[in-house]
Amino acid sequence: MPKEIDPIVLPDKWNSPNDADKSSPRLLIKNLTKEELPIKGGWGYNSDNAVIIDKDDPINPEGIPFNGHSIMHAFVEHRMFIETIIFRDKENQYTNVSLQMLGSRLTNIDNKKFDVLNIEVTATHPNGEVHSYISENWFDITSFFGKSGEDRYPNHSNYDPPPPDLPPGWKNNISPSEVRKKSHEAFQSSNYIEAKNLALEFLEYYRDGYMSYVVGQCYRFEDDYINAIKWLQESVNVDSDKTAPPVFLALGIAYQLNEEFNPAVTNLQRAIALDNKYTAAYNSLALTYRLMGLVDDALETYTKALEINNELIRENNESNIRLAMLSVTINFNIGRCHQELGNISKAKEFIHTSISLIPDGEEYPPAFEALAELEEHPDAKPSDRTGKMFSNFFNVFSKKK
Repeated sequence: MPKEIDPIVLPDKWNSPNDADKSSPRLLIKNLTKEELPIKGGWGYNSDNAVIIDKDDPINPEGIPFNGHSIMHAFVEHRMFIETIIFRDKENQYTNVSLQMLGSRLTNIDNKKFDVLNIEVTATHPNGEVHSYISENWFDITSFFGKSGEDRYPNHSNYDPPPPDLPPGWKNNISPSEVRKKSHEAFQSSNYIEAKNLALEFLEYYRDGYMSYVVGQCYRFEDDYINAIKWLQESVNVDSDKTAPPVFLALGIAYQLNEEFNPAVTNLQRAIALDNKYTAAYNSLALTYRLMGLVDDALETYTKALEINNELIRENNESNIRLAMLSVTINFNIGRCHQELGNISKAKEFIHTSISLIPDGEEYPPAFEALAELEEHPDAKPSDRTGKMFSNFFNVFSKKK
């Protein structure tokens, strides 16, 4: 069992040969590793000396989508290396340093957006003891939060394939790569039991972000939210800076369904930070606000989602069933928010719009039930039963084929 110690804290100012570092974390990392990061600010121990991720830094290559989260994770690794080795006397330098992501949170301070990563650092002291400490890493992500629309969605082909040799104890008569492929195909065909079982078999031998995502989604569709959160968080931990927006969306929804609203908000905001036109994430974030009793915030977020979705529909030259059904869902949810706020005529208007937008061959029963309730009890707010009709688009549509 590691011995817990106080966090190691680096100084704001330090001496270096010919003042080459100029007490700048950016310059020190560059001088030590030859890697230059687009950052400003301090070491990131609190909001006052947060690491500022600079999307507009001239070292960022043109034409390549900006990935602020990969920069954050690179900085964390460099900082831990400097804390445990570089700034310590030789007789007190650590070895076998490892990092474990414990969690994260988003926060606003003075109109700035901060992403705070909690990391457990474990390392071996020269005296043979294994030490551990919890490190907070504050990043100012204002420059890119909500502005980067990277298309990094779960893709079964986007991964490092397992080695050709079978791992010891492998029981299946087909290769790990084939098991992974079959799990993906079963998942895409809504055969969630088979998909989960194959993915769990694969994960006994390999860590894999996409397979963890599949397992988490399968558990969520089984209403097992605890295991859904566990495996979706594992997907985030494995993929780190490569985590796709739908993974954060799925994790946010799982937390929301488990009535853990603060981490739900955090993960849904992460999905939006990676893709500021991700209307499904806006929709689920708005629903989370409503469940927290923040109906005005929910209505504002739903309205933003509807604006973006309508823009995407106009830009789409061909019929897009997902966008169409998302428009149905958002209009319905806006109507229910108006009902909760007592704006009955507005509620009916948006629910009627929701019904009118349902594409041929599709169904959306909640809208018809809600409209019937409004006609029968026009002054009533959504009951516990009908309140559940507020829906995550990702829930109601992703399981339909």
